[in-house]
Amino acid sequence: MLGAHKHAVLQFSGGKDSTVLMYLARPWLDRITVLFADTGATFPHLVRHIEETCARLGAKLVTVRPKVDVIQHTRDHGLPADVVPVEASEGARFFLNPPPTEILQPYTQCCGAMLWEPMLRYTRLNDVDLVLRGSKASDRRVGVGPEVEVEGITYKSPLWDWSDDDVYAYLAEHGAELPSHYKFINDSLDCWLCTAHLAHHGDEKMRYIRDTYPEMWRVVAARMVRVQAVLDREMARIRPAIDEVSHGAR
Repeated sequence: MLGAHKHAVLQFSGGKDSTVLMYLARPWLDRITVLFADTGATFPHLVRHIEETCARLGAKLVTVRPKVDVIQHTRDHGLPADVVPVEASEGARFFLNPPPTEILQPYTQCCGAMLWEPMLRYTRLNDVDLVLRGSKASDRRVGVGPEVEVEGITYKSPLWDWSDDDVYAYLAEHGAELPSHYKFINDSLDCWLCTAHLAHHGDEKMRYIRDTYPEMWRVVAARMVRVQAVLDREMARIRPAIDEVSHGAR
């Protein structure tokens, strides 16, 4: 798995795929740093799973964090969303008069700043030459591929050709535990207050938070109302034109 690489890290989110990767990497864990990115809004049970798995397997765990936590980041750049109208984006602040009072940001921007930038910063500062990831070709959102080199760093996805069924079969065979939410939802969850990724188990995630973490639910529900208000506002602006086209096509 490591080949001739001298300093490897394994990106561990606590989800099913990276948990399998942890077990596959057991023969080399004395030479691997396990990297977990904590945004400041990680579910408590996920943090426990990550810490307990690393302790059980004897892995060295390093937790990295963004320069500002996700709450401050969303105050500065807007709530993350799957749909971001141009005039409700951060850039609109520079050309709209008056500027928008509530903006949204693409979830890629938020995840990039909260998850990928802290891990990339650690990778660069510590002369890492191999990054192990749990990405699979069968995932809806795929990673960088089975193996690619960027800036002298090799990114390798040992599970690339696996399916979800393969992952669950491996976990069952090896008696590997998953975070408790996998009884209800097939998702790694990440930030509990996220208002994006709704097309991918979004309804299940919201039900899970409501039923399991009611205090968190009140916060994320209020944030979701704000996202809906922005989308409704922007749709109202263009609705007359859309209705005109619809009526004219009849």
